[in-house]
Amino acid sequence: MAGEVQDLDGNPLPGYLVHVWGAGVDEVVVAGNNQRFNTIYGSEAAWEQYFGPNPKPMEVRVQLHDPYRDDHLPISQEIVIDFPGYCGGALGYVVFTKNH
Repeated sequence: MAGEVQDLDGNPLPGYLVHVWGAGVDEVVVAGNNQRFNTIYGSEAAWEQYFGPNPKPMEVRVQLHDPYRDDHLPISQEIVIDFPGYCGGALGYVVFTKNH
């Protein structure tokens, strides 16, 4: 599971918190915090959450949270991705676009 955070003009917005959960994982990753992911995905606000070496059917949820508030409230809806369990469907890519 991977993605990036950007503004309406496609400019990267590093530092945003991405909550990823499902299939035994419940993690918060910071967009742009890993230079390797930024290079792989071509964005200074890229993020990734690893689930394991073998594809499996699973449901994963992601949600963007506000890094500038102490309580880090969600600022997007939950996005649900259903993975089918085979190699060709093993990567979900979510682009969060800040629109206000």
